Amino acid sequence: MDVYCHEDECSFELDDEDVGTLVMALPRLKRLVLGHPCPMDLCNTTVACLVTISIHCVELEELEIHFNTRQMAAHLEEMAMEEEEEEEHSQMCGLKSLGVHGMPLVLAALEEEEVCNGLWNIFPSLECITRAEDSESDWGAISKQMFPGRTHGEEQTEN
Repeated sequence: MDVYCHEDECSFELDDEDVGTLVMALPRLKRLVLGHPCPMDLCNTTVACLVTISIHCVELEELEIHFNTRQMAAHLEEMAMEEEEEEEHSQMCGLKSLGVHGMPLVLAALEEEEVCNGLWNIFPSLECITRAEDSESDWGAISKQMFPGRTHGEEQTEN
């Protein structure tokens, strides 16, 4: 879905349940682009939909999706505690690239590690996070922490 949001509103209307229904119906996806993530941070999907995608689309290599980044570290921490209580999933997808474009991400210093660990748990094969070059968010810090050998801008920003 090659959809861009308007400058003053988010056009992404799916929620976590909608995304779950979609990926369960299409488990052999290799690339999933559900619109281009925007800076509005108003969508109804959360980081929980990323887990659903990773569990059900094990062949997925590239993903672009809107998800609400407010309270992302707290959601990841809650999910990690729930996962400890439940059986771990035997196979997660081999996602290589997560496209976040202009999605905002504002983290406290201690939250960066929580987000990095959460993303590694969801996408253990992740190689890059692509974001807008002019993005003023903490995605750059997350990329640097997760992929320390990469030079700034290498395979992680877009024009």
